[in-house]
Amino acid sequence: MRFGDQSLFVRRDLFARIGGYREDLLVMEVQDIVARLRARGPFQLLPRAVTTSARKYLVNGVFRLQWIFILLVMLYKLGVLQRRLVQLYRRLVRQGKL
Repeated sequence: MRFGDQSLFVRRDLFARIGGYREDLLVMEVQDIVARLRARGPFQLLPRAVTTSARKYLVNGVFRLQWIFILLVMLYKLGVLQRRLVQLYRRLVRQGKL
């Protein structure tokens, strides 16, 4: 599963061909675009690390946050409405500042 806290690089022409991000999605937009990209071909991993913010992981803990993301992805795939997914995300993911 790919989550939004990772990096995703896509060629502009491919991004345009698949229709870009769905602006009607409030959460799980990465799950959607990854599924559409996978239908076009395999992914390649970059040979070097990409630095992103670890704030959510530091505030929530790695395992807790991963379980929340897995739960949200499963609910998304089961067709749970976006507004409900957003409510769950806001309730479960701690957003405290460090």
